[in-house]
Amino acid sequence: MTAKTNRNRWPKLIPTTLVTLMLCASAAGKIGGAPKMVNGLIRVGIPRSAITPIAILELACLVLYLVPRTTVLGTLLLTGYFGGATLAHLIGGEALLPPLMIGFMIWVGAYFRVPAFRALIPLRQLEPRGSAYRTSGHQPVPAEF
Repeated sequence: MTAKTNRNRWPKLIPTTLVTLMLCASAAGKIGGAPKMVNGLIRVGIPRSAITPIAILELACLVLYLVPRTTVLGTLLLTGYFGGATLAHLIGGEALLPPLMIGFMIWVGAYFRVPAFRALIPLRQLEPRGSAYRTSGHQPVPAEF
């Protein structure tokens, strides 16, 4: 493997690995009935009978996220899942940062793994800041856009 290949691999690997470890631990806590997790979910109104199906859903979305052909679908589904997790944290009076950070890491991992996301959300500016126009395709686009 070349140095360039290794350098391009780490931005994909690190956030994806962290997300995988966190979601596996979260699902294991739900399935295993970890008291802190189960009591927190029950406190926000989630019935005990729904906790295991939620964990299975979490793992299913993670699998979709990890399989290259379904990464986009997995990313979108996990975004919705963590929107619900953020709401549960809000209702339960818990910190909002953990589900928001995991959601952010999901998108960072997907951004580096899916070229279409990089094309959709370019992080680099194409023209110098002082330029009145940026080019998009063949037609000039005003800098305000």
